Amino acid sequence: METVPDASIASPPAFGQVYNVRADLIELNAARDTLSSWLRSNWRGPPSRCVDITLVFVELLTNAIEASLPDSSVHYFLHDDRREIVMRFLNSNAHRTPVELSSMPEPDAESGRGLALAARAADRLHIHWTEDSVEVSAHFRIAQ
Repeated sequence: METVPDASIASPPAFGQVYNVRADLIELNAARDTLSSWLRSNWRGPPSRCVDITLVFVELLTNAIEASLPDSSVHYFLHDDRREIVMRFLNSNAHRTPVELSSMPEPDAESGRGLALAARAADRLHIHWTEDSVEVSAHFRIAQ
């Protein structure tokens, strides 16, 4: 697996590579556009799942960026093995605490809905917390 240092808008992500992006929401648009383009060209499942996959990708990358310390990076990986699409995000400078996914937050809560929605849209969502990092992976089965 190749690691691409400092991916930027000029070098959009591709499946099967690890990307290191600045913790900056500007990076989000290029990554989303590339994922959407790939899904339109290659997705073999129901079109509605493309929307789910893109939504979860944007939510998880946004969370990783927002939870990063200033001037840090976020790593993400996209993989399609013909059975499932896997997206994995690693933030090694996380400064937020874990959230509970068992239920949606209170209606007046300012945050916390994104992971709960991602957990419902993905076939599997895994979150691994350590003292200073978080890795989140989402899996989407491909209908055969």
